[in-house]
Amino acid sequence: MGWGTGWGWFKPQPEPLPQPPAREFLLVPVHLLRTLNAACCDGRAEARPSGAGATRADQLSASTPTCYAPAMKFIPMTPELYDYMVRHGHNGDPLLAELARETEVLGPIAMMQIAPEQGTLMSNLARAIGARHAVEIGTFTGYSSICIARGLPRDGKLLCCDINEEWTGIARKYWAKAGLTERIELRLAPALETLEKLPANHTVDFAFIDADKVSYRDYYEALLPRLRPNGLILFDNVLWQGHVLDRNTQSDDTRALQALNDHIARDQRVQAVMIAVSDGLTIVRKRAPDER
Repeated sequence: MGWGTGWGWFKPQPEPLPQPPAREFLLVPVHLLRTLNAACCDGRAEARPSGAGATRADQLSASTPTCYAPAMKFIPMTPELYDYMVRHGHNGDPLLAELARETEVLGPIAMMQIAPEQGTLMSNLARAIGARHAVEIGTFTGYSSICIARGLPRDGKLLCCDINEEWTGIARKYWAKAGLTERIELRLAPALETLEKLPANHTVDFAFIDADKVSYRDYYEALLPRLRPNGLILFDNVLWQGHVLDRNTQSDDTRALQALNDHIARDQRVQAVMIAVSDGLTIVRKRAPDER
């Protein structure tokens, strides 16, 4: 299928879990939501502290009713809406489209390639934080590495870690076409070995992890000490097509992602957000030492 016109960017997964009955949610401005709540609750409000003992949150919500209408801020994605979203961003270009078409020839494994809007997001993030030294674990055919490298300055460096010479051979070809050969270094070896061999003072500004799921936590712990304050680590596939909700799973990959997601949510060394881009993307920022 054509790039950006379908759903081919999901990675191969087990059969989807049975889905609960669909629920529809209306995205409503906060002031209208409060009006709806007041109406459905007959105007009843919860008693909250007032006066000197009241917090700012108490004061702001003093008249807010105790029952709340659904306020889940997401919209169900359809192929048509997804296509619209991709068209209305600077997602992809002729070179990346050519790479995507060549990757499709590999067959179902081509689904490991990231989504076009994910590539744009990563490029923007790398540029926005002024990243100069980046690491990618899991390069595949090079789409994501091109996006990251484009977000670095001309003298920036992206270290790509992979073990597949065939797939990264495609990546090398497109790095050259993109004029990024001098900005990207590929090391064909297990990623943890590559990271361990880096100089002790090697600092990373930006990292993208999209490799074997069982090793995600190890990659995280290897990269975090090297990450500069306010640097970013991005994890792909953190929703795992919804299988992270299955607490009875026997899949090692699913269990590893569940454990990682739980760990990051409690990790006070970082501030993290999980967003519903492609198959789920977690963006982790390393807190600064003097952060409050």
